[in-house]
Amino acid sequence: METIKSLQLKIYDLIVIGAGPAGIAAGIYAARKKMSVLLLEKYFEVGGQLIKNSLIDNYPGFPEISGFELSQNLKKHLVKIDVIIQEEQVIKLRNNNNLFEAVTTKNTYKSKSIVIATGMKEKRSGADGEEKFIGRGISYCATCDAPLYRDKIVGVYGSGSEAERTILELLPFAKVVYFITDKKYDTYNLEEVKRNVKSGNIIIRNNTSIKSFEGKENLEKVFIKTGKRIEELKIEGFFINLGYSPVTDFVIGFLKINNKKEIIIDLINRTSIKGIFAAGDCTNYPYKQVVIATAQGAAAALSSYRYLHGL
Repeated sequence: METIKSLQLKIYDLIVIGAGPAGIAAGIYAARKKMSVLLLEKYFEVGGQLIKNSLIDNYPGFPEISGFELSQNLKKHLVKIDVIIQEEQVIKLRNNNNLFEAVTTKNTYKSKSIVIATGMKEKRSGADGEEKFIGRGISYCATCDAPLYRDKIVGVYGSGSEAERTILELLPFAKVVYFITDKKYDTYNLEEVKRNVKSGNIIIRNNTSIKSFEGKENLEKVFIKTGKRIEELKIEGFFINLGYSPVTDFVIGFLKINNKKEIIIDLINRTSIKGIFAAGDCTNYPYKQVVIATAQGAAAALSSYRYLHGL
């Protein structure tokens, strides 16, 4: 097994940043081209947002498969072709005469080309105490964590059909679900939500924002604000459903991005700097789908290969 020191001394053909579907596909295609590849991922759990999907039914060749199972299959493929994976967060990229440096929280790695495939992350509510209670009562994934709140009172913050689906995942477990939204809900997209509102299993707080999350070690209560009125809810679990934003903070000011903070790419996944490519949900490509992310990852790796060989 290679040591950190040996990994640092090596100049790679390609560094892939992110181990979601796009990053995994890039690693696979680069390795098949006999390129030396290092894959850097903040968390060693390969799969990115994919692992949070309970069911995927639109990935070709798999009529029905869980996101976790598909992510494990992708991971097995990486291991089989000996792609090196390091659990490190990239915080900065540098360009030194077309030799790139990926600076992590621990080390610096050098490469002739880079594929950025960092995907997206959940948007935060910005309320006081949110960061403190992540994983200790606050979650962004009902698919992952709903079973932890059996017979408990939980809350959901968000709007639209995505928030309603989160509520439906919680209903088989939770005693009561508070649906807190900064909009006004008088109609519901899903009939089961409508039925449970009438029965009292779901309690709605319209035109309401989150003021703070409080507790000792774990979340115990949430303060919400409706107009000028502050209300305290005793809640043990809280699910935030506000959508996603691209993980691109580390390239702001280095690469061209759009007003959504997505990396701007061309038809063959090139960014504004030669030798750096991007793929998947962190880019300005409009369709955020697993199959598209994997295809873009493959394309980015092939574009990297052509770049390195002057093709």
